[in-house]
Amino acid sequence: MTNYILDFSDYVLSEEEEVKYFEKDIIEMKKRNLDISNYLKIEKEYISYFQKLFEINNGTVKVIFKSFGYYMSDYLFKHEKKQFERFFRELKFEQIFFTEPIIITNIEYFKLLIKISYRDIYEGKSLKFVFRKIKLEILPIGDYRYLVKSPKKTILELFEITRKMKIYLKEI
Repeated sequence: MTNYILDFSDYVLSEEEEVKYFEKDIIEMKKRNLDISNYLKIEKEYISYFQKLFEINNGTVKVIFKSFGYYMSDYLFKHEKKQFERFFRELKFEQIFFTEPIIITNIEYFKLLIKISYRDIYEGKSLKFVFRKIKLEILPIGDYRYLVKSPKKTILELFEITRKMKIYLKEI
């Protein structure tokens, strides 16, 4: 397996840029009526990317939680919380309390988990996405970035996908 960073920027950010992007999370900025349009554009690119992977992986993704709870809805906007409640109610006891892996086949639920992983810039490492068919693991690492673990063969396909989008794979 080779490691890469999935990033919204095609270059290394300066210290000033990092402060600009990482000072507060999206939810906090929205509460303070700050402009979050750039963050939502980036989030949309990530969702498109993950949706493409979901489709290539036959409409499934295995999600592994290090910790799981209703607190995750704190990273969602009001209109998204109801959908998260539905998702949460569909889970089994073992999945919630023993953090058993969950196989997601509903793209809307998967999008919610992507949003949570993206918006939680401090604790985003609480879940991992596994695409078995394409032998790919993706872990949020905070700061609106992801760690991608993949065999070399798969990574070439991923570069093809990212080239058409505004997100970037960087070799570590």
